[in-house]
Amino acid sequence: MLIFGCLPLQWRIILTLGFLTLGTTNLQAATKNNISSPVLENQNLVPNLTTVANAVNTEEPSLQPIPSPPPLEQPSPAPESSPSPNSQEEETHTFGIDNIKINFRNDLDNSGIENQFLEPMAQFHLKNGNTIQVKTGFNTFQQPEIDKIYNIPVTVTYYAEMEPITLQFGIGLDLFNRLPTAVNLNAELDVAVSPSLTLAVIVN
Repeated sequence: MLIFGCLPLQWRIILTLGFLTLGTTNLQAATKNNISSPVLENQNLVPNLTTVANAVNTEEPSLQPIPSPPPLEQPSPAPESSPSPNSQEEETHTFGIDNIKINFRNDLDNSGIENQFLEPMAQFHLKNGNTIQVKTGFNTFQQPEIDKIYNIPVTVTYYAEMEPITLQFGIGLDLFNRLPTAVNLNAELDVAVSPSLTLAVIVN
């Protein structure tokens, strides 16, 4: 300070301005350092925060999707029970009517003879598979100068089949108004000797 006081006024002014300029420069440098250091520190914090976030995300357990339950198996429908052959045979081999037919015929010639036939017929099947045929009717026979004759036939025929034999047996009655009652018997036996040959025996 004593040296500074001994200097001439001009040097003291120059030194004073130099000190002021130097102080201002140092102050600006210090200010820049003070301002820039927090920014640098903040810039350094950004990668650190990112690293921490990544570490936290890595440590968190990953959420696995819940597996869907397996589809429930629908119970398969029970197979429909087909009727056994025995039951089918039982249904087929029961007593019942097969058909009913009515035959009508009128025969007339030039001589005046007229024969009229009206014969209904019914066929039944038995439990053993054989067949019975019942036939009846109302017939008339008329000739010139002769009174008309009335006829009511009743016939029952039995059919049986036992491979290779086929049997047909029938019995009947013919009722007349002016003639005696007539009894009819007929039988037929067929034996299949081969596919193309059949032996038949007929009795009337």
